[in-house]
Amino acid sequence: LFTGGGIAYALLAEPVYTSGAIIATRETSSNVGAAGVLSQMGDMGGMLAAQMGAGTTLERIAVIATSHDLAEAVISRYNLLPYLFHKQYDFKNSCWKIKDPRKIPSIKLGAKNLKQSVLSVSTDVRKKVFTLKVSFYDSVLAAKVVNYYLDEIDNKIRKDVIREAKDRRAYLDAQMKSTADPWVM
Repeated sequence: LFTGGGIAYALLAEPVYTSGAIIATRETSSNVGAAGVLSQMGDMGGMLAAQMGAGTTLERIAVIATSHDLAEAVISRYNLLPYLFHKQYDFKNSCWKIKDPRKIPSIKLGAKNLKQSVLSVSTDVRKKVFTLKVSFYDSVLAAKVVNYYLDEIDNKIRKDVIREAKDRRAYLDAQMKSTADPWVM
C-alpha cells in the first residue's frame, strides 16, 4: 500500500528543480581555504566576491539575501509574480485567472512565498562560504532566479560600500575643516 502510494505520488507530483550558488568572501592573509571556492564560482559569483571587501561578512550577506526588501526587489525588477503563482496566472493571455482584483497576489505575498518555499540560504562559517539555492518547477527559471538574486545582492553591497565611502569622506572633510595647522596660519 505504501509502495503504491509512493509510486503514485512520484508520477503525479509536480517536479521541483534546484539551482544554487556558493559565495565566498574575499580571502584575507589568514584565509587561504576560500581560494578554491572562489575559482569554482564562475563569472557571477566571482564578480560578487570581488565586490565584497573586508567589511562584508557572511552574516551580512545572509541578512541581505533573506531580507524582505531584497525579495520584493527581485520580484518587481524581474516580474516574477506570475511565476510564483503560476497556477493562478494565464501565460497565454498574460492575465490573472482570478476575477476579483483584491485576490490577485501582491508583491508582499510573493516575497513571503519566495522566502518560505522557493529560497534556501545557509552559511558555513568554518568554510567561509554562503550558499543560495532556489527550488522551482522550471529548471531554467530556477537558474535565472539565482542569478537575479546574485545581481540584487551585488547591487545592494555596491550601494552600501559607496554610501559608506561617501559618509567617511564627508566625516574626513568635516574634520579637515575643523582642524587648523598653526604653522600654516
